[in-house]
Amino acid sequence: MKSELLYFDGTESIPHKAKVELFRDLKLLHLTFEGGQIVPVPLSDVKLKSMNRFSLILEFKNNRHQQLEIIDPLLASAIKAILPENSKNFNFRIRGGSNSYVGITLGVIALLVVFYFFALPFLAEKAVSFLPASADKKLGSNLYEEIENTEKFDTAATRIITEFVAAFYPESKNKFIVKVVEKDELNAFALPDGHIIVYSGIIRQMEDESQLAGLLAHEMAHVEHRHSMRMICKSLSGTILLSLLFHDANGIVGTLINNAQGLQQLSYSRDYEKEADLSGFELMKKKKLDPDGMISLFEILENEETQDLPGFFSSHPLTPDRISYLEKEIKENPYPVVRNQELRELFETLSDFTHLENLEVNP
Repeated sequence: MKSELLYFDGTESIPHKAKVELFRDLKLLHLTFEGGQIVPVPLSDVKLKSMNRFSLILEFKNNRHQQLEIIDPLLASAIKAILPENSKNFNFRIRGGSNSYVGITLGVIALLVVFYFFALPFLAEKAVSFLPASADKKLGSNLYEEIENTEKFDTAATRIITEFVAAFYPESKNKFIVKVVEKDELNAFALPDGHIIVYSGIIRQMEDESQLAGLLAHEMAHVEHRHSMRMICKSLSGTILLSLLFHDANGIVGTLINNAQGLQQLSYSRDYEKEADLSGFELMKKKKLDPDGMISLFEILENEETQDLPGFFSSHPLTPDRISYLEKEIKENPYPVVRNQELRELFETLSDFTHLENLEVNP
């Protein structure tokens, strides 16, 4: 049986064409190259590498880089029949046919989808522990500059609430900088660098210092647990993971900063909210402040939520189960409540000031 094949000598990428004749009885391939050179190739010197509907590839046993590619299907079948040690493997591939390739392809796609939507965000979130604290500071500072350019800060109220924070949590390892924005909106959020933005509208809804302490404890917990960084890393997981693989910490920070504007629109997951709630409760317990302040504040906010007000609700989803598990925590872990006179006086001053200011703005 005569035909043609391509010979790869293992040193050049361009194959050499040759005429080939198969001697079945001798189990021998007889190659004739264009220059007239004749090379006998015993089939015992080669083994089957792969075969499909279009070609058969043999590789030399003593040098796998030397290969023969037969593109004649009749010759390929004839050679395959003389290579019994490879026939089982070959037949298995043929029996699978195109269906096996489709199955494998769909399986790979399914794995990629699972990795992209589940494993990748999980890995990106865990990667936050490898990011230095300076990344939080750069990201938070960048976002704070945007807020500074668009919002009106209440200097007097900010001074009072700063004193409140200093009296409430002086031993904190994080440097919290609380700013009051003069806006009749129920909103408060924390930035990765420790800035906490509180809108005067939410202060005007509060009745005592425990509610303000509960709100601040909740936002402080978001900072301490790096929730903003973890959420934005999950959101940008593909880019973050590539930067980590190439040890490009600056690339990660740059990506985060470029997407900082979207940080306010990120809604914390229920797990993050629960972690912030329970951590806030632990701080209230440590300070012996009334934990019912967190409950009553959430109840006020939940009632306001029905009015389709923006702000706090977009990033802090209020659900009955949050109030429920906090009530359970308070019931299971009771502690003596001590009224903090300094915090009470500061809150009353802040409350009086914001209510008075609201009357001046809206006569």
